[in-house]
Amino acid sequence: MERVRRQAVPRPRVIVALLLLVGLVSVLLLDGYLRSEVGGDQRVRSDASGSEVPESVADGGPFLTFDNGRARTGSVADKTIV
Repeated sequence: MERVRRQAVPRPRVIVALLLLVGLVSVLLLDGYLRSEVGGDQRVRSDASGSEVPESVADGGPFLTFDNGRARTGSVADKTIV
């Protein structure tokens, strides 16, 4: 009966794959930190309410545009692929 020898050091492919994974995660975390996207939702305003939305926009179509600073909605014609 032969004994199976275990390697003390993992294969180079495993080490390279783990280093690439750690590098990718580090870059993503650094990017999120530099853009202030890690930790909180500062972009969401707690004082924003739906009561300040114009009725034409709230009941309008699925597209929202801001032409000359005014909010306008639009929709697509029936049987149209977008």
